[in-house]
Amino acid sequence: MLSKQEEQELQRIVKATSEQVDVVRRAKALLAVAGGQSFTGAARQAGLKSGYGVSKLAKRFNEHGLEVLTIAVGRGRKPATTTHPGQSATGA
Repeated sequence: MLSKQEEQELQRIVKATSEQVDVVRRAKALLAVAGGQSFTGAARQAGLKSGYGVSKLAKRFNEHGLEVLTIAVGRGRKPATTTHPGQSATGA
């Protein structure tokens, strides 16, 4: 499943202290699956919620490679706003 270069990059990400937590978790899950863990076991080992999510991650990884570690533009939690209807973000 993993090339030597991909495995080395995933290992680097897991060991790096400057990587985002979600990226490290995805890298851990992929390494676990490549090491023979079930999707559920890989999710548990990486601190993720579901084996189904890891199976989807593994499928995307097989299709697109290391780029699946980052969150796509437009995904993730949207920023919270503190403005009320009719009020501009600048308070004017």
